[in-house]
Amino acid sequence: MQPIRGLAALQRAAQQALVHRDLRVAGIAGSIFGVLALLAAVMPPADPVLFAVGAIITVAALWNLTNPHPTGIILAGISLMIVGGYNITSGMLAAFAGRNPSVFWQVLGFWQIVWGAQRLPRYRRFAGAFDTPCPPEERKSAWAMIADLRRANTRKRDDVVQLDVLGWMPMPLLIRLMPDGALCLVGADVDVRVVPREQISMQVMQEARFGRAYRVRMRLADRILVAIVRKDLHQRFEAWKGDAAEMPEAMAA
Repeated sequence: MQPIRGLAALQRAAQQALVHRDLRVAGIAGSIFGVLALLAAVMPPADPVLFAVGAIITVAALWNLTNPHPTGIILAGISLMIVGGYNITSGMLAAFAGRNPSVFWQVLGFWQIVWGAQRLPRYRRFAGAFDTPCPPEERKSAWAMIADLRRANTRKRDDVVQLDVLGWMPMPLLIRLMPDGALCLVGADVDVRVVPREQISMQVMQEARFGRAYRVRMRLADRILVAIVRKDLHQRFEAWKGDAAEMPEAMAA
């Protein structure tokens, strides 16, 4: 597979690869649930509101499958919020009518709205990802690098560092150390960043996990994360950061 030349090209290809994969998954899931909603809506007694919801989900899903673009992130998010709103509203109307709706659908509806709303900042992050066209081969190569990083074992790979990002939704941060920068994967597929060496840093705040790790402030260009990192991985990062000439051979691959 032809390697991608330059950090800017890798960043563009990685972003587009991540958006393509995200929208493909959302499109497939939306198509399935949209068709199921349409079928359920036409079964007696007919439910025009559910039919409209199913139609919206299906159209958004087909759009994402046939025309992958950051706009599809908003379509998927709004569709999910509409489904959540339907689940909550239908349960409330059933309760007002004297029936006993399942609490499961009310709880699911709440989280569907939350998950849908979380996609809106994601759109802002990737809105400009498709401004410059990217060859399919570069997207394929970038996704192979992302997939390889997701599978990497820090005890077997000395060009990879893993941190545990803290917050209300903890998630892993995987970093592949390269000669002139780092490929950073936040969460399973929340964000991907290719950061030049001078724009990434790790500042120790205090010891953690009974002295076996550090609590650090991680800077990825314009993004700051608070995370936990093992001491040996912190040393690995600092060695890479401090002297490119002493990097292990695997880092330059």
